[in-house]
Amino acid sequence: MIGRPGTSLSLRLPPALAAAALLLLPPAAQAAVQDRKPPTTPSNLTITATTAYSVSLAWGASTDNSGSLSYRVLNTTRGLDALVAGTETTFTWSSKLQPLQTYSFSIYAVDAAGNRSKTSNTVTATLPGDTTAPLAPQISVTDAGPTHLSLAWTAPDDDPQLTWLLFMNGTMLSSGSKSSMIVAPLTPATTYTFAVQGRDDGGNWSPLSAPLSVATEPSDPDDTTPPTTPAGFWGGAVDNCEVILYWGASSDDVTPPEFLRYDLYVNGLHVNGTTLGITQVIEYGTVDGPNLFELFAVDAAGNASAPAAVIIDLFACIPPQ
Repeated sequence: MIGRPGTSLSLRLPPALAAAALLLLPPAAQAAVQDRKPPTTPSNLTITATTAYSVSLAWGASTDNSGSLSYRVLNTTRGLDALVAGTETTFTWSSKLQPLQTYSFSIYAVDAAGNRSKTSNTVTATLPGDTTAPLAPQISVTDAGPTHLSLAWTAPDDDPQLTWLLFMNGTMLSSGSKSSMIVAPLTPATTYTFAVQGRDDGGNWSPLSAPLSVATEPSDPDDTTPPTTPAGFWGGAVDNCEVILYWGASSDDVTPPEFLRYDLYVNGLHVNGTTLGITQVIEYGTVDGPNLFELFAVDAAGNASAPAAVIIDLFACIPPQ
């Protein structure tokens, strides 16, 4: 009888042939195929120290017949794990922990063949509160151009993930966990003053950094060529009078694409200016019915491209009388 297509066949080699085939493998692969014995279980997992943002652990070493193993430390509260070399028997967990919260940890060993030991005992720690404020941040300029300034800052603190407030000319510009930012679009040959303040997860605020005053570079006086017109400009209604607009990035002979500014007009009214490689925006129409959206690319010297345009029919743009 001829078997049906797709039927799988199970082939069993005679023991002598199987042994011969095994000998053709590299020594490491032979060991992996033959090794089915897991490492011993890590013993006596203990907590040796805590801070508001870290837990230090220690354990008795595992052993394995292969002589090669690694450990997986588990933060079971957060559902996270960390890989630790088999030569180590200590580890400090210092990420994604917060003051006054309780966390549990365990550990297991894995050998080179993938055999996993049993999981160790579980230990639990409640972290102390954080009562120490971060030091005043240090802010610096890492890059400058006619229409942008790149900034970075640091502040020594035991919290590895501070929240930052960035101020420009006395007004808050941004907040978040990133310790750097490209500020744009800015005016060429103009001085701006920046300051930064940090807050840790204990609610402690740092002093405001010393102010940093820095000027953008002047634009190129010989640059008279405008960028290319934004390609593929299109969009559609999101909700009543709200629209989302997309376009392809323009190019310019002097200004890098990420520093081109895109000026958006609705029915002749300027409503938005965006940069840093952004090629989409959500905006609103100004009249019920057809709305003309026009988009210009502008380089660092102020040269504007020919407009890309799209007409979108909208409603509920005029408040009821």
